[in-house]
Amino acid sequence: MQKMKKIITTDKKKYGLRVMVMKVDGVDHPSLHPLVVNRLYNVVCWVEPGEELFCTTLKQSLIFIQWMDEAIIPLENPNDHGFLYVEVIRYMSEVDPGTSHGRVVVGRAKIPIPREPGHQKKGVFDLVRTCEGELKLEGCIMISMTLETMIIM
Repeated sequence: MQKMKKIITTDKKKYGLRVMVMKVDGVDHPSLHPLVVNRLYNVVCWVEPGEELFCTTLKQSLIFIQWMDEAIIPLENPNDHGFLYVEVIRYMSEVDPGTSHGRVVVGRAKIPIPREPGHQKKGVFDLVRTCEGELKLEGCIMISMTLETMIIM
């Protein structure tokens, strides 16, 4: 009689959203915001509100900011998340009232994430900014996203 071996697999499929922030253009233009002195920026990305998961490095620039920063945002189930939320933040702002921490959101975007593993979504996406209680288009961001499958053992 031959003994049968029982094979137990614990592999669980998880996903990761690979995000690369390439550049931002046209935010805080000096002709529109002449009083801004410190132009130090980063980009914050997340898929679950309240859980900011990826920040670029801080960069100082006038109009065109280039990063090429990349990270993987873990996802249990990609169908539970529809969008990548993005904010461009200016730091050490002294001209904006009410910003005791010195941070000001100068652009926001809500970008649909890829639905199929292996598919890439790359493009230039408009940024909106709140000015006097109204949303206004100002600048754009270039981002690349790929939904990846990861096997957890």
